[in-house]
Order: sequence, then C-alpha cells, then structure tokens
Amino acid sequence: MIRRIEHARSRITKIKLVSNVLIQPAPGTTKTAAKAIAKIKGVKMAHAITGPFDVIAFVEVPDLTTLSDLILAKIQNTEGV
Repeated sequence: MIRRIEHARSRITKIKLVSNVLIQPAPGTTKTAAKAIAKIKGVKMAHAITGPFDVIAFVEVPDLTTLSDLILAKIQNTEGV
C-alpha cells in the first residue's frame, strides 16, 4: 500500500500559475521594455500592445508568492517601466 501511494505521488505534476501582467512603461520605451521583460525568468513572452497598457507579459510561475516577487522585484525594476 505504501509503495502504491509513493508511486502515485511521483506521477503528480506540479501545477503552475499562469498570469497576464499588464504594464505601463514610460513614454517612448514600449518596445525596449517589452524586449527586456521577455528575457526575465518566468516570463514566457511579452508584447507591445495598444490601449491603456502598452505591454502585456505572459507569466508562468509555481505559486502566487513567486508571481508577486517577479512583478515587484523584476518587472517593476526593468528600465523604462
């Protein structure tokens, strides 16, 4: 019975948190900010868009704490943001 439980646990895949982060970079820095944000670990892709926000970043992280750290420590500290 214990072996079966351990085997079942080893097959469990980790759930990832997927989020779209909307960003307002400084005027004139949209393209460079999007390129820099796309290089951040955890950001799957970032695109320049039009509307109230100028960049959208597609993020995939293991949990909400990591998402918060990614936004506060990395994305917000990107040049032009």
